[in-house]
Amino acid sequence: MLATWTLCALLAVSAGQAASQGALGKDKWKPLADFSKTLEKMPGRILTIAKQNINYINSLAVNAAQAEVAAEAEQDAEQARAWAAIAETLRHLQAQQAAETEAKTTTAITAIARGEFLRGHIAEFFKVTTAASGSATKGCLSTNNAAGSANNVQQTINALGTDAPSVEHATFAEQENDLPELTPTGFRQLTADSGVVDNSLTGNTECNLFKGASTGLMTGTQIAQAVPFAGGWFSKSHTSDTTPVNVDATKFSSSTEEAKHAAIGLYKQAWEAIKEVQPSTALVMSGIDGKQLEGLKTNTAFKKAVKRHLLNNVEQYKPSEDAAINEKIASVYGAQQSEFTARFWGKLDAINIEEAVSGKPQTKLGQLRDLEGLARALNYYITKKAADLTEVVGQLKKKGVCSETKEGADNTCSKLIDAVTCTASPICSYNETEKDTTKKCKFNETKASASGVPVTQTQTGATSAASDRCTKHKDKASCEKENEGQKPGEKAHCGWIEDKCKDSSILATKKFALMVSAFVALLF
Repeated sequence: MLATWTLCALLAVSAGQAASQGALGKDKWKPLADFSKTLEKMPGRILTIAKQNINYINSLAVNAAQAEVAAEAEQDAEQARAWAAIAETLRHLQAQQAAETEAKTTTAITAIARGEFLRGHIAEFFKVTTAASGSATKGCLSTNNAAGSANNVQQTINALGTDAPSVEHATFAEQENDLPELTPTGFRQLTADSGVVDNSLTGNTECNLFKGASTGLMTGTQIAQAVPFAGGWFSKSHTSDTTPVNVDATKFSSSTEEAKHAAIGLYKQAWEAIKEVQPSTALVMSGIDGKQLEGLKTNTAFKKAVKRHLLNNVEQYKPSEDAAINEKIASVYGAQQSEFTARFWGKLDAINIEEAVSGKPQTKLGQLRDLEGLARALNYYITKKAADLTEVVGQLKKKGVCSETKEGADNTCSKLIDAVTCTASPICSYNETEKDTTKKCKFNETKASASGVPVTQTQTGATSAASDRCTKHKDKASCEKENEGQKPGEKAHCGWIEDKCKDSSILATKKFALMVSAFVALLF
């Protein structure tokens, strides 16, 4: 019996035992070291997401600018308005994402700040515990597990090898994937622990750092309050060296575990910020880029733009109008992606942008993705159209076109949907309050007269006599006699036109029609 007891005692001694002045065991500190390395990766993960978001916003800006240039360069009126609807939608999305950027940036910075603040506490703990040493058997951090032998004390961070924590500044090395250790409920690596108690230590290595009783941290007195080592993860109870301070960082979302969160408030604060960016779906910006037809068709902003630009209706969009809008989308943009690409984005490679236009080497519009170059190209087409319009208006005034009917003038003006081009016309005025876009631009007789381009009402009834007195003549001589007695410079009543005697205003009308055709072609 005595022999058996002696053998058991020897085995116990050889296995070692925890002591109140022992070093912290590896099985206790390694999870925290691993967690610090996970935290160090988080700034790089957020940086990766931020770059992706910036690239997405930039792609919206570039595609919108290309669409704007295409709209100004386009000669077909409906095609130009279709491009305008795309551009308007992309600008809307760009503004929307830019507005979200402020909030998401604040969220990201908060997560980084709290994570790095916590990692700083952890780094300091490891620096202090490795520095608080005198030899391989005297110190506060051991690579032996708790209750292990009183040796293998490590005196530097580097001595911990691959188990060492991350104690340097964040490198912001980009991380392509989320960090699975940081979950919506807590930190997976930091499972339940009891803080610094005797049974978390090795045999006696003369470390007073973890001794709360007298002759420990205080020479002759027990500590009066818990000591929060490593931001509270390794808290030391002031009650006794064997009293645990229980913690668990895996279940911050559970209200039943709150008692285990009391000592690790910094960890919970860090988790509250980190869960807003991990998983990254909450931080990543995504959406349509304007080049995929399916994405556009389901986008409310695009439906509104189509209604306004292609259905000529500025009233508020209603979902009940989707059938008509979708029909127009299919008609103009195509029913399939291949049709959409062929009708729109595929055509950009046919638009040549000279170096003198964009300030960049000559390229196709589809290849020009520099925002400065696109802005220059857009200004070029806008100013060119304005200059061409001014030239045509000048020609109209110079030639004294004066014989268009009021109805014809109204028709000409109604085609000028854009406020700028309408106002630039010498005979039209723009009405902002009109809801029907085909009626916003109307003929303005006062403006036409002031511009030197008077427009007459259509003649009816008795006023048709001038034309009748011309058409009754069958030969040139008798036709021209109708003009006898007129003063020099006065418009002739009749003229021999195309082997017939006609009202001379017909000739002016034909000239006007040709001029208007050129005028409208420039506008659209």
